[in-house]
Amino acid sequence: RAEVKGSQVSFEMRDPQGFDDEVEVEAAGGRIRGAFVDTGVPHFVVFRPFAESAPIDALGRVLRSHPRFAPAGTNVNFVQPGVGGVLAIRTFERGVEGETLACGTGCVAAALAAATSGLAASPVALRTRSGATLWVRFEGPPRQASGVRLEGEARLVYVGQLTEEALQGFTPRA
Repeated sequence: RAEVKGSQVSFEMRDPQGFDDEVEVEAAGGRIRGAFVDTGVPHFVVFRPFAESAPIDALGRVLRSHPRFAPAGTNVNFVQPGVGGVLAIRTFERGVEGETLACGTGCVAAALAAATSGLAASPVALRTRSGATLWVRFEGPPRQASGVRLEGEARLVYVGQLTEEALQGFTPRA
């Protein structure tokens, strides 16, 4: 379910499952600690400093396909404290096999991991690679969070038109 108030939208998200905030894997010549949480999609959340211009694809790719997350793999979120209590987040998404400008389920995973670590409390603000800020609200302890909501600005970014030729042979359901 969603609520729309002007350009602000709030989505009801699935409650997280499989929360493990003590994951440690060998990768890229070292041990990388993070939290694993399934928010509808599996996410490995790593708290580490990064420069906004630094690439994340190499490490993201290694972690995404690490044997610990086999066979399906995982999305990887790199998170660090930002200005004014807002967390900065960058996401390497499986399927895309690269960094994306934002990931809603990744923001939820990062917010819950940050709250578990004592770095944040609901509502958690996250600044995505696109520069947009999203908020994650939840009830209860983050490991058993419920009532999870993702909030942020929605903008129309594309309008398309199907031609009659494109619709040939298509019969919409009533």
